[in-house]
Amino acid sequence: MSWNNGVVKTLLARARAMYLGALVIASVAGTGCGGDGSPTASTCLSGGNSDAIINALARAGVAELCQGAAFSADKPIHLSDGQQIFTVGYPASTSAQALIQVAAGATFNEPMIQTYTARHVEIRNVHLDGNRGTNPYTYSQALIAVAGDSDVLDGVTATNTAGLSAIAAADNPNCDGLRITNNHIADNGFHTGSGTPWANGIDVRCSDAYVAYNEVRNATDGGISFYGGRNTVIEQNLVVNSERSAYSGIIAADLFAGDFTGSIVRNNTIETCCSQHVHIALAIGTHPWCDDANPAGDCQFATGVTFEDNNGTGTYGLGVVVDGMYNATVQRNNLAMTQWPSQACQVTNENAYVVNLAHASGTFDPGYANRQVHWPCLGPIDQ
Repeated sequence: MSWNNGVVKTLLARARAMYLGALVIASVAGTGCGGDGSPTASTCLSGGNSDAIINALARAGVAELCQGAAFSADKPIHLSDGQQIFTVGYPASTSAQALIQVAAGATFNEPMIQTYTARHVEIRNVHLDGNRGTNPYTYSQALIAVAGDSDVLDGVTATNTAGLSAIAAADNPNCDGLRITNNHIADNGFHTGSGTPWANGIDVRCSDAYVAYNEVRNATDGGISFYGGRNTVIEQNLVVNSERSAYSGIIAADLFAGDFTGSIVRNNTIETCCSQHVHIALAIGTHPWCDDANPAGDCQFATGVTFEDNNGTGTYGLGVVVDGMYNATVQRNNLAMTQWPSQACQVTNENAYVVNLAHASGTFDPGYANRQVHWPCLGPIDQ
């Protein structure tokens, strides 16, 4: 699958058609339980717990949530093929989106919303919140797990996950055609603290996927972590750390020894400000996480990814690092980098663009420093 202007126009036309459909329903049924004066379907759900959404999905395969409604997720919400959850009117503003929030004291140890391998699922324009300020860190409690064929996650706000990721889309090795677009993902995890406080913004492993026009703010482990898939496009995403620091901006990870052939990461922006930093802005391969004395998943090799025309400004320990990726193309990435002084393994004038030719191959711009930055060069941890 190739992504081009024609496909984008088709997606926009489809979104407009769905919105007009909502207006037609409202004109027949009268204005419902929405807000901001927008006409909405009179059948929308005005609030409740997980069962309100679960029962709606069981009845009709669709959970239409009223604008401004609030739902306390006291148990996981599972979706099957073709099911949908959305706020009527498809509002972009967080205040108008229906809120689905993990209940205080919730004990489930799995994602709040789960589609996993369910196909053609659509989650649109809702606010998902993990209630991390009230609930403790729970490794598996992502806000949503979505990785089925042709699933859509669009216009969603995702905040305060209690788990390792806000958007967990890397659990299905056979995923194809997933779309993660136009989402606002903010304030997930903490970069310092006891235990494992940090969290990723988006995790994805999928072929023919499209991850674009997302804003990831203050993720504290990785902003976007790409774990493999052929012919996937990751573009026009903004990764910003202004209140919390992170370990990586965008990473193509070796954890599953992935095949990235035909996949491209392009035209994304990595920014830091306000005394925050990112340890590595763009990581092509995960050997900076590889402990040679105790080799594990991050010491594997992947192949085939392209990183082109990405840019950024801010404070980084390392700018672009290629280590653990064969047959890579890494060109025209431009980082206006201020050196984070505490980064381990610094070498004067060799921190912005690094390739370890012993563990990487492909096409790179001239001027890369050839050196190894394996663990513990990612550190120091908890800073």
